[in-house]
Amino acid sequence: MAKSWRSILYPPFLMATIVGGLGIYAYTATRIPVERLGEVGLFFVLCGLAQLMPVPLFRNSSMSVAFAVCFASLVYLGPEAAVWVNLASGLVAVVRPR
Repeated sequence: MAKSWRSILYPPFLMATIVGGLGIYAYTATRIPVERLGEVGLFFVLCGLAQLMPVPLFRNSSMSVAFAVCFASLVYLGPEAAVWVNLASGLVAVVRPR
């Protein structure tokens, strides 16, 4: 039986995504001023906690309050720090039970 194109393309695409993401984190880590690390940490914690507070929308859908915290970090701290703050939201979304 022949392999499907998905099984052929999936491993290199996954590896490219992981390497690209790590590259973005490495680049942004060098661009955040040391004086702002306390503020980045505060927004990181707030975004992680806000991810635990969903706002019900319509029917069976909801949106997290973390979106607002992440956007505020983008405006207040800049895009490099917002990348790290968004990491908290993603980690909590992956780890928390549904």
